[in-house]
Amino acid sequence: MKNTMLTMFFAFVFSVISAQSEDDNIAQIDRKTLIEEYLQLSESDSRKFWKVYEEYYKKVEKNNNERFERFESFLENDSIPERELRKMVKVNSYVKQLDAMLLEQYYEILRKRISPEVAGKFYHFEDAMNSIALAERYKQWNVFDED
Repeated sequence: MKNTMLTMFFAFVFSVISAQSEDDNIAQIDRKTLIEEYLQLSESDSRKFWKVYEEYYKKVEKNNNERFERFESFLENDSIPERELRKMVKVNSYVKQLDAMLLEQYYEILRKRISPEVAGKFYHFEDAMNSIALAERYKQWNVFDED
């Protein structure tokens, strides 16, 4: 049952993304609506969840902005010294680790404050959305040629 619900949810998310025009991007998807539909929280749990989620999402956005700024500077420069490239790789790797630790940390917070089920759904939703957002960003930068 859980696998069926999860599959249906992610099919819904992908269909929403696919239905967007070429000029749209993942940031314009109403995450809050998708989360509310997926989690089906009570009013009391919803208040607790959104307080935690807003704190989590601010941190994630900060990490993503830093990562994307570095990647954009990489794309804009034809030649970057090897030392700088190595530094960029290390910093990017560190930011990815921070993202993973942040997701795990907020999973634990939600597990304790609301329930393991809500925390698990949060974890899977965010993991999927972060992957989708990254893929969309790479698509905008023409990292992958679409021939």
